[in-house]
Amino acid sequence: MSAVHHWEWRTFGSDFGEAEHRIREYPFELLKSFDTHIVCERSDVITKIVDQRLEILALHDVDRHGLEQWSPVLTATFPLTPASVARAFGEWGIEPPPLSGTAWAPDAFLALVERQPGLTAVDVMQERRCFVINGCHVELTDLLIDATPQRSIAVEDADGEHAWRTVWALGLARYHNVNSVKALKRYAPLHAHRA
Repeated sequence: MSAVHHWEWRTFGSDFGEAEHRIREYPFELLKSFDTHIVCERSDVITKIVDQRLEILALHDVDRHGLEQWSPVLTATFPLTPASVARAFGEWGIEPPPLSGTAWAPDAFLALVERQPGLTAVDVMQERRCFVINGCHVELTDLLIDATPQRSIAVEDADGEHAWRTVWALGLARYHNVNSVKALKRYAPLHAHRA
């Protein structure tokens, strides 16, 4: 998912049949990544640590087709300032613990997260095949979510109607739109508290 204002349709599964065959006919760029996502039981914001950055995106709107419009609300480079840490907790709807020190490296930040009830850090490995189809960004992704294999297809564009026409043309409209937060809550073992 790009960290810009965009409309997204996404689904998860193991086999997308003819729709996947259609997508694979197009040229693609292969990208591999290892990210850490932070899942909050009480919030549906997307939070991830990628390339020494903390990124949080919030759901801004849902259109008549069910496409979701996501917007970045926080992008901060590690080491994080206490203000950035407090902002992340605010986006999760959780009162932050007392924050000592002036800078938070990824390991220290994740240790803080893991001590909070309702927060879980989830390791996600991704192998993304990135296409441009009808002018939209389309991804066919193989994932390991805490070592559990999954597959995802996503269609993104700044124009929601254009994204929906691409979803329809590829034969994906019969699948449920499931964003990454819902998928992580479904497939990753969340904990209530880890000391």
